[in-house]
Amino acid sequence: MNRSLARQRSLAPRAIPWLAFACAALAGCEREPLRISGTVEARRVTVSAEAAARLVAVHAREGQHVEEGELLAELECSLPQAQRTEGAARVREAEARLALLRAGSRKQELAAAEAELAIARAELELAQKGARAEVLAQLEASIAALDARIRLAELSAKRAEELVGSGSAAQALADQAQAELDQASAERRRVEAELAEARAGARPEELEALEQRQVQASERLELLREGARPEELAAAEAALATAQGALAAIEELVRRCRIVAPVAGAVEVVDVEPGELVVPGTPVLAIAREGVLRVRTYAPQHVIGELAVNEKLPVIVDGHPGQPLEGRVERIWDEPEFTAGNVQTPEDRMLLVYRVDLELAPSSDPPLRPGSNVVVDFERGTR
Repeated sequence: MNRSLARQRSLAPRAIPWLAFACAALAGCEREPLRISGTVEARRVTVSAEAAARLVAVHAREGQHVEEGELLAELECSLPQAQRTEGAARVREAEARLALLRAGSRKQELAAAEAELAIARAELELAQKGARAEVLAQLEASIAALDARIRLAELSAKRAEELVGSGSAAQALADQAQAELDQASAERRRVEAELAEARAGARPEELEALEQRQVQASERLELLREGARPEELAAAEAALATAQGALAAIEELVRRCRIVAPVAGAVEVVDVEPGELVVPGTPVLAIAREGVLRVRTYAPQHVIGELAVNEKLPVIVDGHPGQPLEGRVERIWDEPEFTAGNVQTPEDRMLLVYRVDLELAPSSDPPLRPGSNVVVDFERGTR
């Protein structure tokens, strides 16, 4: 049964007791104690969807008792769940970066930076001073040794050519001797160039590059010793807060995929079926709150003028006339019902009635159920 039909059925019996009341009033019975029938109602809580998605499951059924927080229905939630996984990873990343900045540099990093600076300084110093005397002497000695090797290779090559010419040796012997001569000559040219470079010293561009390398190594070591700057820490903390806020928003989306009971009570109406597309505010079901009851009744116009909100009236339950319950006037409605088209006579005015809602004090004796009929004693009201 949908909610509109249920409401029509619940409102249908209103006119019956009031036709009898009006007839009794017109017959001259207005001096009798003013006791008017009413209907016991449960307080209904409408549970609505909080997200736009397709309904994948409905776990509650009409008439079922549910506890507060119990799962009633579920919406399709694959996208928010994937976004939650991504958001959680971003939070962990931001936390790790902030922790690294707060912890500062490790001893191994400092030692490596110090070693890098020492090497840069040594290379620059060596380049600025030029080659040491022992290096130059070693290069000159290498050239002298190569000169002797070349002379020997030249003699070997000449001898091999003579043997080949006389037919005493194969051409391969001459080729091998020439190769050794060529190798010794090339090695001498290389060492000679190295000696010239050592005597000339480092070029200006090489010195500039070495100086720049030393500056960079020194700055890196200084940064490691000082640790993170306040601006870097503030930026890391802001990034973490942003990631946490985004994750909280996604967690809220995931929460809205689960529709739970806001109160304990009985499920009165289920308005949806699995597979339906709902939007925020779409009624999903209605719950009659457990143990919280009220009485709906209608009072004539002359009673409303003397009635006040929070006034207490006896409520008599059928079969228990000696055990009246206490009802507190919760609301007096402004618009009358059963109004005549042209109100001119006192009799017409008696047909004007106003809805009155009373809150019942909690009680288990006598027992009450929604839909029960009771009588409200308007003559014995107290403030």
